Amino acid sequence: MAGWGWLTIRAIRVRLSTGIGCNAAVGLALSTTIGGLLNVFHIITPAVVRTYLLGGFLLAAFVAVTQAGWLCSSVMSSWTYFRPRKLIAFGALLLLALALVKYATAVSPGQFHPQDDYHAYLVFPVKMIQTGSLGPDPFSERRIVSSLGGKAFLDTFPLSLTGEVRNLHLMDAGVAFIILLLLLAEIMMRRNIPGHWMVLTLLAAALFAAPVSNITALYSGVVLLVLLFDFLDRTATQASIAQAGLMAIVLASLASLKSTFALAGGVFFLTYFIIQLRQLPFSGKTVARAGLCAILTVLCLLPWMLDSYTESGTLFYPFLGKGFHGSRYGTYLLPTARMGMRNILAFLHGIANTLCAVLAIEAVLVLLRRRWNDQDWLIEIAIVLNAVIGVLIVGIGTAGLQVYRYSFAVTFSAVLFLLIKGLRVLKPGSPFNSYGSAAAVLLLGLLLGTGCDAFMTEQQEWRLAALKFSLTGENIVSASEVSAYRNMQDSIPPGQKVLVRLDNNFLLDFRRNLIYINDLPGGASLPPGIPIFKGSEALADYLVHHGIRYLAYSYGDEATFSRARFSDRLKPYVNVWIRVGAQIAFDFQDNVVSLGRTRKRLFDNGRMFALDLAAKVPPTGYDHGTRQ
Repeated sequence: MAGWGWLTIRAIRVRLSTGIGCNAAVGLALSTTIGGLLNVFHIITPAVVRTYLLGGFLLAAFVAVTQAGWLCSSVMSSWTYFRPRKLIAFGALLLLALALVKYATAVSPGQFHPQDDYHAYLVFPVKMIQTGSLGPDPFSERRIVSSLGGKAFLDTFPLSLTGEVRNLHLMDAGVAFIILLLLLAEIMMRRNIPGHWMVLTLLAAALFAAPVSNITALYSGVVLLVLLFDFLDRTATQASIAQAGLMAIVLASLASLKSTFALAGGVFFLTYFIIQLRQLPFSGKTVARAGLCAILTVLCLLPWMLDSYTESGTLFYPFLGKGFHGSRYGTYLLPTARMGMRNILAFLHGIANTLCAVLAIEAVLVLLRRRWNDQDWLIEIAIVLNAVIGVLIVGIGTAGLQVYRYSFAVTFSAVLFLLIKGLRVLKPGSPFNSYGSAAAVLLLGLLLGTGCDAFMTEQQEWRLAALKFSLTGENIVSASEVSAYRNMQDSIPPGQKVLVRLDNNFLLDFRRNLIYINDLPGGASLPPGIPIFKGSEALADYLVHHGIRYLAYSYGDEATFSRARFSDRLKPYVNVWIRVGAQIAFDFQDNVVSLGRTRKRLFDNGRMFALDLAAKVPPTGYDHGTRQ
């Protein structure tokens, strides 16, 4: 990542000093744009991905050789600095150990989200590596809603090297986490933050628990947002076309990684150029740079957007159309449907946490600090607005559902950057200095205390087990499961379309059949929408009409979405999006079980079956696949 980022910054001719953290962040952003191009041409193969990774490594090695003298000097000066400062050295070693533990547990944690990951997110990079692109998947709700595909391409990096899906937490929870620490360290060194504050801040960033639920982007978003905030801080009063180009690459990457990140990117774009309009002369040129940045951002995103339109019916959900999303047909309700007091209370509950409290205090401090440094104040208030508007938009879009998790990237990045700004060396003699310093210490203590408590809880609950699993080299699926999926798919003629609702979709061979993943029944489907609450025969007719003759279902555990475990979602106080989604899922699964009695079973191992929907048989009285 650092190699490609170094080349990108120099190719665009951005006149900014950068280190390994900034270079790696830019390389991360560039990679998603490269992925979009490779996806359009259907050439995402293990060989191509490995070649790309090797290119970045060779570029980084070249930089290291050309700067060998500076690197040796830096090592010696670091030794000179830490040797008499044993307490700071101990803190640095503690930080290194902590980072290694978190990275190691991201390599192969042994656990993934049973629906999000096993049904969809693990599938996307596997499909890319097998077929060269994401390909058509009109029944995948997560494909439409979550990401244009940038994160899936990043996940092909470890997959192309190891061939194991057990490593697919690595790029975000491991690599992006390390890039974040390097980027924060680089920013603080550039701002001459004292060593003890630097170590404590990095410890706070490393300890603080991210709300990781699945393998979608989280730390990657934090990295790119911190990079953008640093970019704002350094270039708000500079007029440069090159900077607009670099910003476009980062903004496009944000949007391709996760749909919720696109909102944060849009808010940043507006605040950045509003500040430039205020601070720089020749407003017409500023508007022209903003237009150029917007055009370049769209161009970087265009390959992903065209693929989304072709395969999912929308250039960018939900901003540029709903595509094949279930809400288009009026059957699959959005979180915002039937909003009421419960949604407001859910939103308030979502922002009642340490991170939002720290952000609120930082916002107050920014407002109080206005008269001391007007230009700096504009930058800080812009960062606050980015976080606040981001949280509000996410809260409205999700109707208060899991606001903390969906807005974590923008909140955490803003908190960290404002904290670093608060640790700057202030002019002596100002009455605000003592207050500001005390506030910075308090906020840092809050982050450290909360993070330490969460990290120790994680250690007990899953990190130690994840580390043991990673060291043993075990897989997340057994050889018998792999064999069962191969046998099941062999029972279906090659080249035929198959709709699947299985517990381990990533085990399928996407080269052999055109496989549609029904990850959230009713959440996405081809027009006029998959039949809901109309019985099994209507479902069969609909699928056959669309050329989908074969259907596979893991009835043994109800595709990990059983009534026994998820019936609570049907209660009236549950968010309507969750409740209706569960009703549709249960209805679909019941219909498939009914079809299992009236259609020919090509395969049945007591846990999953494959059906030929065009081959009707007399009711057989099957017990397998019948809900008890």
